[in-house]
Amino acid sequence: MTFDPDRDPIDPGSVELLRRFAEGDEAALERLVVKEGARLLPYIERRLPAWLRRRVGASDILQNTIVDLLDVREQFEDRGIPAFRRLLNVMAELALARAIAEASPLAVRATKRSLASSPGSTLDEQLDREAREQALCYESADLLEGLAAARERRAPRFTGR
Repeated sequence: MTFDPDRDPIDPGSVELLRRFAEGDEAALERLVVKEGARLLPYIERRLPAWLRRRVGASDILQNTIVDLLDVREQFEDRGIPAFRRLLNVMAELALARAIAEASPLAVRATKRSLASSPGSTLDEQLDREAREQALCYESADLLEGLAAARERRAPRFTGR
């Protein structure tokens, strides 16, 4: 299933919900995102890195997108469903980028190194590399910080060590 904001059929109910959201009805946004977000979830799931899925799901990214849309409601203009779908897509990408940026810098760097080495590696070589990268992450202060933050229900403060 491909998400194409300009070619997907437009539900008349979505048009009405968009109009109501533009007029200030926040509940209409939630219902609109449920309808339109169903098209976006598979796209987010494909874009969500496997290492991040243990912490954040596609539905979490979509919920953060709703919150972000509510934050910009005052500047929102109803330009039709295709434009809303494109906005939803961009804001979901930003929410995903934020989730990646909030992850441990060590884990992000390890993932980048593993991805960079994978095209020229055999499966065994890649599995060995990923095991070494994971071992380094498990020995880090960032792991302890992440566990403490989860236990204390706060955002982690990673140092990259």
